[in-house]
Formats: sequence, structure tokens, C-alpha cells
Amino acid sequence: MTYAIKLFRNLKSKPLLRGMVIYSVTWPCSSLIQQSFDKEAKYSWSRALKFSLYGSLFVAPSLYGWMRFSCLIWPQNTLKYALIKGFVEQVSYGPFAMCSFFFIMTLLDNGTVEDGLKEISNKFVPTWKVAVFVWPFVQTINYTLIPEKNRVPFIGVCSVGWTIFLAFMKYQNEHAIENKNQSAN
Repeated sequence: MTYAIKLFRNLKSKPLLRGMVIYSVTWPCSSLIQQSFDKEAKYSWSRALKFSLYGSLFVAPSLYGWMRFSCLIWPQNTLKYALIKGFVEQVSYGPFAMCSFFFIMTLLDNGTVEDGLKEISNKFVPTWKVAVFVWPFVQTINYTLIPEKNRVPFIGVCSVGWTIFLAFMKYQNEHAIENKNQSAN
């Protein structure tokens, strides 16, 4: 454990890498927490691995890029500019991130491109409706109170609850589909 803490401390000057490490842990943990609410299923370690890969290799870098870009456009750390960044994020990066999640996770689950597009059309709007009440508030705190080098890790920790919700949205009808397929056979 102390080795992990020392390693993490050595990443202070590398916010992207710190974010990738955090997301490689928080995303699979969120998946496992979501799975623990599902009394019908056993833990899917492969799903947790997919969440780890997706979180660390896609979410952390894309979020880091967005945050760097938004800080270049609006470098001030005032409440006014934090609110602007939070709003712009919800109409730009937020929809991109949610669509990417449903699409890429569907492909990682051996779905087709058509399956991914169908999943986006079915789940994007209800997911985004929740996001607009969560993320502007969190990002306002992030952009006003958190130092820039800690913003991606801060969001990584805050996103545990959000990722549990995303996992729920992604897999909420999984048993109904499995049961339907078994009945057809």
C-alpha cells in the first residue's frame, strides 16, 4: 500500500497519468458496486476490466483534454467562468462522453455498431437529463476551488457515483434481454 501511495505522489506533476491511474481503479470499482445491487447476477470481472480500460484509456484522456481546452478558452477561476465552463461542458463534452460510453461499451460487450447506435438512441436522453443536474454543480466546485493539477483526479473521485449510475443505465435491461433470448430458444 505504501508503494502505491509513493507511486501516486510521484505523479503530482503528471495530471493526465494521475487521472488515468484513478480512473483505472474507480471505474471498475463502480462497476462492481453497481453489480452488487443486482441480486440476479454474479460479479462479472470481465465487465469490471472493461470499465477499467475504458475509464483509464478513454475517459481520463478525453476529460483531461476537455479541461485543458476549457482552461485555455476561459483561464479565469471565478464563479462566473466556472459556471460558463460547466454549462458549455454539458452541451459539448457531456453528450460526447455519454454517447461514447454507450457506444464503446456496447462494442466491448461484443455488440455491433447498430447495437451501439440503438443503445445511444434509447439511453442518451434519460442519462443526460440526470447529468445536467449533477455535473454543472460538481464542475463549478472543480473550476473554482480545485487546483488545475488536481482537477482530473478530483472528477475521477466524484465520478464514482456517476459511474455507478452509468453502469446501471447500461445494464438495466440485461436480464430482461437474456430471459427473452432464452425463451425464444
